[in-house]
Amino acid sequence: MKLKSNKLVVKYIVAFIICLILIAVVAIPKVYISITGDTVLVKTEAVDPRDLFRGDYVALALGLEMITRDQISEEVYKDINEINKMEESLYEQEIFVLLKENNGIHEVSDVALQKPEAGIYLNAIIVGTYENNDSHELESIQLRYEIDRYFVEENTGKNLEDMIREGNAFAKLKIKNGDALIVEIIEIK
Repeated sequence: MKLKSNKLVVKYIVAFIICLILIAVVAIPKVYISITGDTVLVKTEAVDPRDLFRGDYVALALGLEMITRDQISEEVYKDINEINKMEESLYEQEIFVLLKENNGIHEVSDVALQKPEAGIYLNAIIVGTYENNDSHELESIQLRYEIDRYFVEENTGKNLEDMIREGNAFAKLKIKNGDALIVEIIEIK
């Protein structure tokens, strides 16, 4: 009887350790980014202030989500436009957005199809392209980043959304190897 009891204890311990490992696998990358990542500020736009099941949050649209032709270097533009003209879909294509600081706020300096070896950049996915109707040349690219939600205290989502709609809100991000997380939303007037 004691042997059966010991086996049961061992099973519970193993199950508990597996649960801890799963939690660590989810949490460690975000903790690593928050400790070692570069801190940047980017302009934000609000999308939605409330989720019935998860409470108040602000689904953010970063000011980096629409990349225009003039934000893309000539070399990269030719490559992207070539893919687009061959009618290969750019949709869901991974792209890397390089950032530069301008008066304390980070903006797009270029995009790359290959992972950059240096500099601050964000991983993104192309979710839309817009062409000139006459020339069929690419005019802009719409991107999705996996950092679009920021949870807030109960009943404060609306206030934060108002601040964002007024154009005074900036997302403070931590970025490491293209992965990012929102540290806080700050107001700059």
